Amino acid sequence: MAISGLHISFLGNGLYRGLRKTGFSILQAGVVGSLLLGSYVVMTGMSVSALRAFTMFLIRMGAELTGREYDGLTALGIAEIGLLLANPLRLFTAGFQLSFAAVLGIYLIGLGNKKGRFSDSVRMSVRLWFFLLPVTLWHYYETCLYAPAWNLLVIPMASVLLLCGSAGMAVMLIPCGAGNIMQSALWKITEWILLFYEKGSGLLLELPGARWIPGRPRLWQIACYYGVLLFYLWRKRKEKKEGRQTGKQVVRQLVTAGILLILLGIPKWKRGQMELTMLDVGQGDCFFFRDGNGKNYLIDGGSSSVDAAGRYRLEPFLKFRGVKRLDYVWVTHGDVDHLNAVEELLERRKYGVEIQYLIFPEQKYWDERLIKLCNLAEEAGTKVRVMEMDTIFLSGKLKMRCLWPGEGEPSENGNENSLVLHLQYEKITMLFTGDLENTGEELLAERIKNLRKKGELPACYDLLKVGHHGSRNATGEELLEVIRPRAAFCSSGKENRYGHPHAETLERLAKWGVSLYNTKDRGAVSMYTDGREYGIQSP
Repeated sequence: MAISGLHISFLGNGLYRGLRKTGFSILQAGVVGSLLLGSYVVMTGMSVSALRAFTMFLIRMGAELTGREYDGLTALGIAEIGLLLANPLRLFTAGFQLSFAAVLGIYLIGLGNKKGRFSDSVRMSVRLWFFLLPVTLWHYYETCLYAPAWNLLVIPMASVLLLCGSAGMAVMLIPCGAGNIMQSALWKITEWILLFYEKGSGLLLELPGARWIPGRPRLWQIACYYGVLLFYLWRKRKEKKEGRQTGKQVVRQLVTAGILLILLGIPKWKRGQMELTMLDVGQGDCFFFRDGNGKNYLIDGGSSSVDAAGRYRLEPFLKFRGVKRLDYVWVTHGDVDHLNAVEELLERRKYGVEIQYLIFPEQKYWDERLIKLCNLAEEAGTKVRVMEMDTIFLSGKLKMRCLWPGEGEPSENGNENSLVLHLQYEKITMLFTGDLENTGEELLAERIKNLRKKGELPACYDLLKVGHHGSRNATGEELLEVIRPRAAFCSSGKENRYGHPHAETLERLAKWGVSLYNTKDRGAVSMYTDGREYGIQSP
């Protein structure tokens, strides 16, 4: 209703027809209707959809006054040109694209349909959903497969909603008790309808298969999609003009719908290639990676500087990549800036991204936050597992090995108990050190030396996750000498109060010739590898 400006159409046309029936001339009804509707558009914030609908209403009134035929597509084009001349950047906004695409779809799909039949309403709702689908996925990365059916209830109730709301404002002018009673009754109806919209939409999303998250489509997918859709509409209209009837229309519609969904649902990953992204979550850690078989993983997820990082940073990124479920999530330790975004994902699982397994260090290293996260995971139906030292996780070409902790009693400093992971994808190796510092790093360096002598670890690493966001107490000289990384990823917030990464750490990395990629300076950074070579991309 909002993206198509349907409320403006209801109000404008309803007001114009009402004035005409009460004896107003075309000029009087057009002027009064335009002034009142223009005031409403200004009052509600002059959104793109409202301005587009108001412009088309003015053109319709002009056609009525001059006795000319109103052409909707021409009016739509004039509104588009006017809005873009005022602000060309509107072209790239979701509101502009959805509003104009919705009305364009109505004209392209709805021409020639008979009015008043329920079957025609069903066909229109389904076809319009398909017409808007690429635009919806481009901006929101997901859609509800039951939306066409839900619109059959929502749209007809919109006229009742607007009528009751408008009438409720009008009766406020009646200075008597009867006006108050009428106002309360009318606004109660609007409240019920809005509650029905809200609760009904929530219940709809909980139905099996309601949410489809294919991610943002590529431009070639959108071009092919609209090419197939427009060809189908052109052929259908051509057959109708020629008077041909075919008994295979339903089959053809289903085949076309299947082709369109397959086009947009093509996986966003390349078989045999692993991708890893260090997300920009401010002062925190979050690493997403996907193996060559399409399984999705996360190492940590949290921030101490970004509010609701799970909902507004992590979840949109995952949906953008077409991720509906994370197969495994490793939480290195119990600091808030490593796990509060994971907590949000668990709490928002119905509308966000599900987590199948959570992987923690051994239970003796758990603190209160990890215990709380474990309880939350169990309530959400997520399975919790622990990874002891030297435990190996295998999935196709992907190999994960726990290198730390596991020696001696837990340290009072929780950072020293961080889960350290050796990640290997064929020949490409990476080391994730959590917030490990000082003594923990020294012991880790000794372990790596011993394992290397046995031929179990490589002579050097391709990628290092800089410890503790670049703190001077982490990524020490001894560790760098042992692992000799080629590149390093550092996750730290812009203008963070800790001053991460510290100058001492930067000097050590520069001394060993390590290429540094820092979210503080670059934002999110991605690495892609086929197991033999790798490439790093950053803004």
